[in-house]
Amino acid sequence: MGAPLQGETMSTTEYVSVFVAIIIGLAVADLLLSLHKLLRAGPRVKWDWLTPSLSLAMLLLTVSFWWVSHNWYQGVRTMSVAAFLPDLAVFMLLFLTVAAVLPDDVPADGMDLRDYYLSSSRYVWTLIALSLASSTLLISFRFPPEGAGLLGWLAARGDNLVVDAAAVVPIFTRRLWIHALAIALILASSLASSVMLSIGG
Repeated sequence: MGAPLQGETMSTTEYVSVFVAIIIGLAVADLLLSLHKLLRAGPRVKWDWLTPSLSLAMLLLTVSFWWVSHNWYQGVRTMSVAAFLPDLAVFMLLFLTVAAVLPDDVPADGMDLRDYYLSSSRYVWTLIALSLASSTLLISFRFPPEGAGLLGWLAARGDNLVVDAAAVVPIFTRRLWIHALAIALILASSLASSVMLSIGG
């Protein structure tokens, strides 16, 4: 194959965004495939509200990540692999988080989703906490707040820090009302981001 014509060359923004879209697309596909297997299992699955609620929260969070990532790379003219590695780490953590929310397969003797949630919650919430914290750090370094010092940073990232902290608490407790509050906060934050974020240009 010959070299692409001048007019066919992808911009840096497009080139990086395509790679990010592939990772996010695989995360959503994995979530939907796991949901498909649960639905096809029919009566072999004992449903519970915690796991579907968390999977919905992760779906909305993934969409929010994808939406805001457009602005991360908007107008970028050059980027090295080394500069992209922190971004890659963030999106890899997001993929692992989404992939862990629902079971990969349903055993022949059936599955109780409450039992699955309780057995995997520490692992899942650790991934959620790492994913959220890494994205907050990445955004902080890539887009430094206008305010000076620690107070300026807290003012700019306060909402992110609240959600980040809420994701840490379920790692250390099995009290389901705390898990429910954390899921509700992530859902609310993701919904707010999805409504408020816009892309263009």
